[in-house]
Amino acid sequence: AKEIIPKEIIRVSKLRDKLELGFLELGNAKVNGMVANRLPNTTNILHYGLDANTFVDVIGHEVAVSNGSACTSAHIEPSHVLKAMGLSDEEAKSSIRYSLGRLTTDEEIERALSLLVHKIGDFK
Repeated sequence: AKEIIPKEIIRVSKLRDKLELGFLELGNAKVNGMVANRLPNTTNILHYGLDANTFVDVIGHEVAVSNGSACTSAHIEPSHVLKAMGLSDEEAKSSIRYSLGRLTTDEEIERALSLLVHKIGDFK
């Protein structure tokens, strides 16, 4: 693990950045929080105008997404963490947490982006 972790942090961070960039290039999205000094495997993205609760219910079985933190994923209230970061209720309700893992591949990010971009349009 000591040998693998440093390399995996870099690899997974690059995949997370690729996912974020894919959404940002389409517009109408922003990364919530700082882009430095954060976990390499998780991102939270605001998709303006998206009903995140419904979206997560439909897409959650295909891609690792949630509309809140892992400890509050059963709640439908806006994330208290996102609100503490200055997001409005509406922005918090339009935000999605994406999680990557050690086994996540570049091809999976490409497929997920394609699927998510197509599906997000259906929920706006």
